[in-house]
Amino acid sequence: YRLDQFPVRLLQLASFSFDVFVGDIARTLYNGGTMVIVPKDDRIDPSRLHHWIERERVTIFESTPALIVPFLEYVHEQGLDMSWME
Repeated sequence: YRLDQFPVRLLQLASFSFDVFVGDIARTLYNGGTMVIVPKDDRIDPSRLHHWIERERVTIFESTPALIVPFLEYVHEQGLDMSWME
């Protein structure tokens, strides 16, 4: 992941009870990063999700296709800038 080459600001979308959460928190803490925990209702609303990503300057965002496809369509349709995530 080359997490030592940029600030780790991970958008946490997985449930605390899901095994993915353990990997997310380990990657974040091991690299001195920040975990951004999004309220459940905001996870499924592309506008609110983008707000969190932009406000918190998220650099890592992993998700399922069911969530990321509508989100990326929203970003494209709105012409939103997410260049800091390079």
